[in-house]
Amino acid sequence: MLSKNQKLFFLLVIIIAFLVSCSKTDYEMLGTQAFNKGNYDKAIFHYQKSLKLRLEALGPEHLDVASAYFILGIAYSKKEQYDLSILHYQKSLTIKRKKLDPEHPDFMYIYYRLGIAHNQKKQYDQAIRFF
Repeated sequence: MLSKNQKLFFLLVIIIAFLVSCSKTDYEMLGTQAFNKGNYDKAIFHYQKSLKLRLEALGPEHLDVASAYFILGIAYSKKEQYDLSILHYQKSLTIKRKKLDPEHPDFMYIYYRLGIAHNQKKQYDQAIRFF
């Protein structure tokens, strides 16, 4: 049987995990609102905060972290910062390759976005590899 202090400790851990989860989601929602309004700098700011919380709470190999990298890649692409976009897509891809079946549909989206980013940089030989 758990002591009162142990029960309080476990309750505190659950509350902290819930708050971290809400915070990362809140930052992502704020980022999405800014993104939808065309304010990509503000979107990136919030997406980066969400990524930081996910990394701290879940570790660098979690699929939620991969999703955060992918979303950041899209935002950087909208700002025409294709090198940063490609970097974030690649980070997402690296995590997903470790966690998902190679036939998972998420890969299609990442490859497509990588192809678009390389095409925008006029790196056509690179782009064609992803289409």
